[in-house]
Amino acid sequence: MTPAEQKLQKDMIWKWMSLPYAILVVLMGGSAINLTFKFALKATTADPSLQFIILMSPNIGYYFGLVSGALVDKVQPASKCFIISGILSLVGFLGLMWPISVEDEDYSIFLQLITIIFMFLAGLGASIAMISSVVILAKNFDTQLSVLLTAVMITYLKTANCMDFDIRSVFEMGVLG
Repeated sequence: MTPAEQKLQKDMIWKWMSLPYAILVVLMGGSAINLTFKFALKATTADPSLQFIILMSPNIGYYFGLVSGALVDKVQPASKCFIISGILSLVGFLGLMWPISVEDEDYSIFLQLITIIFMFLAGLGASIAMISSVVILAKNFDTQLSVLLTAVMITYLKTANCMDFDIRSVFEMGVLG
């Protein structure tokens, strides 16, 4: 096999390997949206003026596509955006360990604001990962196939929330545990 054929084969393997990685990224992004369900009980003990903001902050971060799209457009290659997304998600999810572990009567205004900030960061990290995975698929495949794959990614995005919620519900019921 000539070096040109080896390079073509290697490029084709990496191109098709980007598809399952992108689907996995989108499925994991659904967990950021489901932070709303995890914090719904905690939000009932929050200040009434902040309850709605607490519940909407991961959605605002996730659907804040203007910032995410601009970041993915400016930072090249798009794989570097996965590092930024990972850092934002890590900070967001690790930061949420503190407010969720606090007793309900100790859930002060300061902790509520911290919750809003970290939930927004987790949602924004998931948004950057989603847009980066779609961009990588669009660059790796021709126009017709990339449109189809983008539609598949959006379908996975819409079902990721439901699958994450169902898996969590089964574990909480104790059926699998």
